[in-house]
Amino acid sequence: MLHEPVHFIEGRPVSAEEDSYYDLPRRSEEAASLYNHCVGAIVRGLRFGEHGLPIIGSGDWNDGMNMVGEHGQGESIWLGFFLMKC
Repeated sequence: MLHEPVHFIEGRPVSAEEDSYYDLPRRSEEAASLYNHCVGAIVRGLRFGEHGLPIIGSGDWNDGMNMVGEHGQGESIWLGFFLMKC
């Protein structure tokens, strides 16, 4: 199952003036194994702030957490727990 190929999605880059945008992404021609998708997500999460906690991004968070990650400065204990379990 981890070796099954999964396509990426693609869309326009998020500009410097915005934290997110609402659009319909397209299926990319590029694919990678499910395992490599998981590794990429973990590597992306290995960015740490001034207190040594992982940086949380912004985006479409239904619980308001997008404000924590605004401007690329927000640290997250929750994300730290997730990385610790990986």
